Amino acid sequence: GRVDRTSNTELAISSLISLMNDEEDEVRKEVAQVAPHLREHPLRPYAKLLSTLIKSSSYDHATPQLLLTLQYAPDKVDDLVLKAAQRFISVFGKDAADIRTGAAGDAHYVSELVVRGLAQSQDRTYRAKLLDILDQLLELGVYGINNVIAQSERL
Repeated sequence: GRVDRTSNTELAISSLISLMNDEEDEVRKEVAQVAPHLREHPLRPYAKLLSTLIKSSSYDHATPQLLLTLQYAPDKVDDLVLKAAQRFISVFGKDAADIRTGAAGDAHYVSELVVRGLAQSQDRTYRAKLLDILDQLLELGVYGINNVIAQSERL
């Protein structure tokens, strides 16, 4: 998972991508550990890796670390934020509003990421999709979403 510390980044990324949908759950868990290792690094060089992680069977093991990595990215990651937020709702749905689940805590990170994405993106289509995510979180009744929406209205 230490793709940030290898001399052959392309090989490391290719290897990780090939393991993201492995039949073994333990393998998928290990692959998901790439997310925290990229925290506070520029993420654009790893956009393909992260996009694939978001779409993969390893995604549910990657949250909340992937969400935190996106939150602390020093570069513009609004496209990855949108993909991660859409996938979060598709994977966790109603669990995001159930405070008995880990997804409910992670929903807070998704909300903050969406607000960050709104601040970063000038693209109307992306902004509309990000606002749709906020609407879906509101419909689900995610805790704290009203505060996040109030914050986004100030952008």
